[in-house]
Amino acid sequence: MFFNKHRLVMILFLAGLFFAVFNPATVAAYSWGDRTGDTVNFNSITDTSTTDADGLFGGSMGPMVSGDQLFFFPTDFSSYSSDGSADTTSGLLQIMLVAHGDSLIENIRIEEFGDYALTGGGTDATQAHISGLLTVTPLSVAGETQTDSFSALYELSSDSSGMFTGVWEIELDTPV
Repeated sequence: MFFNKHRLVMILFLAGLFFAVFNPATVAAYSWGDRTGDTVNFNSITDTSTTDADGLFGGSMGPMVSGDQLFFFPTDFSSYSSDGSADTTSGLLQIMLVAHGDSLIENIRIEEFGDYALTGGGTDATQAHISGLLTVTPLSVAGETQTDSFSALYELSSDSSGMFTGVWEIELDTPV
């Protein structure tokens, strides 16, 4: 993540490995508090999942800061399905960014990468859908919410395993 123009923004990042249906029965929430970067604070960092009992973005380890970048190392972000059933894995990451002193936040970039494997005796219709949505709301500029999204579909017939990458970037236009 890189910052420089707005002083205070709220980030909502929804990411998921979607096989089909949403199951609201399970709710997990992790709150890692605040982290301090070189020119920005990452405040009120929370990870909420409505599909899994464990936090998806880092579990008990939580995020780490280097410069003005916030890193997560999720180990439990996975989804399994068998016998024609569907499974959804999704999580919501919320962060409030506050620039130090005269620093300003100019853009926000999130990069995600991982691997996938579609195995077993599924039909050619066996597939995984990986997607993410980034929403940025400058709290000091009314009505300027911006979004960016990533989506990819992998099918057993042609893509049984490999790596995926998602990049979301929002350039903030209005200085505060």
